[in-house]
Amino acid sequence: MKRATVCFDESLHRALKLRSVESATTLSDFVNEAVKDALAEDLETFRKRESEP
Repeated sequence: MKRATVCFDESLHRALKLRSVESATTLSDFVNEAVKDALAEDLETFRKRESEP
């Protein structure tokens, strides 16, 4: 897993923290899953193209 620094405005950070607590996960895992969900189609296309010459 790679690390990245992401800056959120305060209200968004607060909401993310609350949602991660509600789902009994870390903030990092919660954001990681949200990004995966948001990019699901793009990730699938990328994986298919990885094997292209």
